[in-house]
Amino acid sequence: MNQNYLNLIRLYKNSNYNQNLKFYSPIEGFSKGNLDKDLYDQFLNYVPRKLNENDEFNILRANLFAVIDLQLYLDTHPDDQKAKELFDKYLNKYIEVKKSIENKWGPLVLTSKENMGQGWKWLKKWPFEEMNK
Repeated sequence: MNQNYLNLIRLYKNSNYNQNLKFYSPIEGFSKGNLDKDLYDQFLNYVPRKLNENDEFNILRANLFAVIDLQLYLDTHPDDQKAKELFDKYLNKYIEVKKSIENKWGPLVLTSKENMGQGWKWLKKWPFEEMNK
């Protein structure tokens, strides 16, 4: 198992740790690769790339990242109401943005509800291939 993941589990199991938990926004956490401000460890002089906060695909990816990161935390702290509220907020945002993108471009994943019913709606090209035309 990844050593960083083991350190994360040990840190989260510390009962005093989650009392003052601080999170980045989904887009900033996605850019840095860690939603938890206390666990982010910058590597040397590396500066994370600033992502366009108005790009729907960045918003979609960032909120999914936040949901997954919070899910890992909630696995060890199921009673943390603040983290659960953030999880619900980011999950709702992910669902909202995914629906908006799928309304414009069609299904993003094969299991999307939009693939049900009459006709085959799966695109032959990815949405980002059409954006630059």
